[in-house]
Amino acid sequence: MEPRAAAEPLDHVVWSTTLNTARDMADGGRYGMADALLARYALANPDSPSAHESDFWRALILLDPDNPLTSSAARVLLERYLGYDDGMHRDEARVLLAVAASRDSMRALLAARDAALRAQATAPHPGDREAELLKENQALHDQLEKTQAELDRIKKRLVAPKP
Repeated sequence: MEPRAAAEPLDHVVWSTTLNTARDMADGGRYGMADALLARYALANPDSPSAHESDFWRALILLDPDNPLTSSAARVLLERYLGYDDGMHRDEARVLLAVAASRDSMRALLAARDAALRAQATAPHPGDREAELLKENQALHDQLEKTQAELDRIKKRLVAPKP
């Protein structure tokens, strides 16, 4: 009887249970708890393939459009995940990384645009310029909505329905 063979199924059961619990937490809006659970698992099982997978799932949870937590940490997790050779979701991680970068850029542009609009609202300016800025601001908001919708579609494809 080999001790290693007995440990592998237990590791798989623990990982599956941890992942399912984290997904349930995220589905219930407890994003921080789900992220912490996956982070603790990775710390307890360093350098294991399932610990590497936890980076992917943590990033996916952080990128959920309903999650109020910052998505910049998701980009770090995805970049680290792509550095592993054993990732099961490498293609998905590349797409999510691109979406996260686009989403962060759009948010930064919107924040800058909103600040400019607020600054201009207090200063005298012609009405045409304000209308142009509002139109551009709306276009940026629309692009952010499209990016978030794409992220949501990706998340739905990645998260298999629960039996």
